[in-house]
Amino acid sequence: MYKIFGATLISLMTAGTAHAATIERVGPIQTDPALGCSLKVSGQIQSGDANELLELLQTEIAKVDNFPSPQTDSQIVLCLESPGGSFAEAIVMAHVIYDNAVTTRVDPGAEYLSACAVAFMGGNLDTRSGQGWKSSRYVHPTSRLGFHAPGLVLPEGQFTRDDVQRAYGIAIQAMGMISQDARKLRMSQDVLTRMFNHTGDDFHYVQRIDHLNAYGLQLYGYDVPPMSSAATNTACWNAWRWYADLPRETDTLSDFQAFTASFQISRSNGLPEFFPFDGSLFCKHQEQAFGGGNLDRVVQSELTNFADIRLDSYHPQWIRYPGPMPLVDIRPGNQRDF
Repeated sequence: MYKIFGATLISLMTAGTAHAATIERVGPIQTDPALGCSLKVSGQIQSGDANELLELLQTEIAKVDNFPSPQTDSQIVLCLESPGGSFAEAIVMAHVIYDNAVTTRVDPGAEYLSACAVAFMGGNLDTRSGQGWKSSRYVHPTSRLGFHAPGLVLPEGQFTRDDVQRAYGIAIQAMGMISQDARKLRMSQDVLTRMFNHTGDDFHYVQRIDHLNAYGLQLYGYDVPPMSSAATNTACWNAWRWYADLPRETDTLSDFQAFTASFQISRSNGLPEFFPFDGSLFCKHQEQAFGGGNLDRVVQSELTNFADIRLDSYHPQWIRYPGPMPLVDIRPGNQRDF
């Protein structure tokens, strides 16, 4: 069970008179994050909110046999809607969420920004399979998740040099805490760079298909792209770009069109073949069902280059959409990622 390390964090709480967040039970324990919320956090996150959430979670956990590894698909789904708050408290809340195997979700049309976006990244789930533990953080194509660096928090009116230095120190310490916990919360260096390059009212919004991959997020409420040669081209390009750890935001729709022009079926083995750089890559794109139904279908992209280095990876079905495609342009549907 997670412990609140108050002595370490009290000095990092932001100043101000903002009211604490509202933390409440709004629905039952779910079997599918797309169906709704079990708990909800709304409003500014302030000192003490993580402890309040922990107490409520303990009550909910007691209702589930063998939690956090139940024999069913029972999940505690925490929905979040907040413009920000204390980064230090949000980091503690992220640990509470992570350590208690809670799935996080942003409702359709809702905003979760600033410190609250950090808390959202604590979403975590035991898959009870060979995958082990994985991130479980769901966004909707119409929701807005925005990240930025901790800023200086000063009261209105006059303030001294010591006030500024103290506020600056708090911001720097908060950035250090986020960096220190990034691995546990599955926040890559790429994500941290984007986050720390945005300050004040300038947010890095999760708003493109390739952002889902970069932030390790799941999507729900979208329409499944149909299998087609164009979708295969796109899936293979995405898989190669993302999993070769190449820049994720330099692609444009014209890149996909250029890639399609170089795409062909190999005469030697009948597999799709493309040539983004020297040498060649072969891509096998197929759909497999896990657990039946349309909820857990994924795409396997098998890439082999001229050095015979192979990458087998499983992806959600949105990998068939171009990386630069805005999430709001995705047709609504009942698909959700596993």
